[in-house]
Amino acid sequence: MNHGSGGMENSETKYKFVKGTVHIVLFASKPIKVGQEVLFNYGDNYQLDWLLEYNAKVAKQKKEEQNRKNKLKKKKSERIDLFQSNKHINDDIIFSDIEDN
Repeated sequence: MNHGSGGMENSETKYKFVKGTVHIVLFASKPIKVGQEVLFNYGDNYQLDWLLEYNAKVAKQKKEEQNRKNKLKKKKSERIDLFQSNKHINDDIIFSDIEDN
């Protein structure tokens, strides 16, 4: 069971007193299929701090992964540039696609 809102919820809670003790009872508000997640609204005071932290962590991981991919693309691009431009160090060819005759 998890939080759902905006029409996603398929159940609701009601409070019942049984022998002087309060019980929270969950009732289906729509048909729930086997294997379907049960969602109910935790209420207006529900704090989503953990969700905000999780989303920030996921965004950071995605950004780091994209940066890693960009670095790999840059390295690959530099290798292609080296191949195409026949760069020299101290007038020695470090790589050439031209064969000596």
